Amino acid sequence: MSLNIIEPKPPRILKTLISDCYALDLYLIPHPAVLTKLAGGEHSTIIAKRNHLAGLFISADAEDKAKIKVRVVTAKQLVFEHTVELTTQKITFGVRRYFKCACGRRANSLYLKNYKFKCRRCHNLVYEITRLKKGTFLYRLNRNDKIEAASHQVGRITYGIGLTRKARRVVALNKKHH
Repeated sequence: MSLNIIEPKPPRILKTLISDCYALDLYLIPHPAVLTKLAGGEHSTIIAKRNHLAGLFISADAEDKAKIKVRVVTAKQLVFEHTVELTTQKITFGVRRYFKCACGRRANSLYLKNYKFKCRRCHNLVYEITRLKKGTFLYRLNRNDKIEAASHQVGRITYGIGLTRKARRVVALNKKHH
C-alpha cells in the first residue's frame, strides 16, 4: 500500500496594484518647447496614489532635448529624482509623444516603484479589477463605479445626428454590465 502525500501549494504572491504607485502620465507633461520657456524652467503639478499626494516637478534636460527631469516630493519630504526619455511616432495628422521605458517600450504612463519610473509591465503591476471574480458583489460594485464615473464625464449626449463618444461609452458599459 502506497501513501499519496499531497504537497501544500505555496502561498500566492499578489502583484502590486497600479493604484499603489505614483503615476507619471503623458498628459501631465507640457511640450518640451513650452518647458524651456517656463519661468524657472520647471512645471509643477500634484500626483496621487491611494490616499497619498506628492508634488511633481518637471524640467527640460539641458543636455538632451528628448529627455526630461522629473522630481517627486512626497508629504514626508522624500525626494525621488529621475530622468525620463521621450520619444515620438509619426501619425496621420502629426506626431504623437510617448515615454520610452528602460525596457524600450513606448508608454503613456510610467509608474514610480522602487525609486524608478518604469512601465506597468516592467514593474509587474496589475489593475484592481483583475483581483475580483466576475459575478461577485465587489466586481459588480466596481463596474457600477466605472459606469457612474463615465456618465459624469459626459458633457453633451448628442453631437449632430448621433451620440458623442463619451455617451456611446456609457451605453456600451451598461450593455456589457447588464
